[in-house]
Amino acid sequence: MKAKITTSIISFLIIFSTARAQEVSTLISDNTRSFESIHWLPDGKIFSVDFSNGRVYRIFPDGNVETILTNTPGILGGGFDQMGNMYVAHYNDGEIIRVQSDGTTETVASGFSGPIALLQDSGDPDLFYVTEYATSEVSTFNMSTGQRSPWLEDNGIFFPDGIIYGWEGEIIVANFENHKMNQVDVEGNITPFTDLGVSGDMGYITIVGDFLYTTSLSSNKVYRVDMDGNSE
Repeated sequence: MKAKITTSIISFLIIFSTARAQEVSTLISDNTRSFESIHWLPDGKIFSVDFSNGRVYRIFPDGNVETILTNTPGILGGGFDQMGNMYVAHYNDGEIIRVQSDGTTETVASGFSGPIALLQDSGDPDLFYVTEYATSEVSTFNMSTGQRSPWLEDNGIFFPDGIIYGWEGEIIVANFENHKMNQVDVEGNITPFTDLGVSGDMGYITIVGDFLYTTSLSSNKVYRVDMDGNSE
């Protein structure tokens, strides 16, 4: 299941201006923590979610770590709203939890089946998309009402994991199990985007400039995908 995606080492991929030059450097090596998803905000703040220990960390550029949430085992990927509030998916309890800056929490939505990652709608700040691993679907929840609604369930969505906005405003969903990604328009129409064609579960995804980056967890590799879906 998802426990295999935890790791005790955080590495950051530094992308240079040259086409292929790249360097991977270790920022933190700590066997007492299991760093899961990484969230890098525009203001430079970095957060990580610890699935095994049920914690949320803030990570500083010098490698220091501050724990801002504890005793919540089973939390996975998170997200932020336009006000900078953090939300985490509680896989074990099927909930979305809002984390305040002082570490206090509030459950804002429930009824999910293995939520993994979430994405705030670009037009409606109250609307979030949630990938649900256990049922291979993507649903929505309204932050104001706490209502969950089915949104996307299709043969192309297979144990979904990462979810982000693409270059043209489309939503990109990564499948954890079959190393494929799909593009989804506002009406929920699915178009295949890329197939990494590798053996290994796909992790969270992010876009930097003209490229999308994703991890192949079983093979311990990072892949780069261009706008046309070509990977390396």
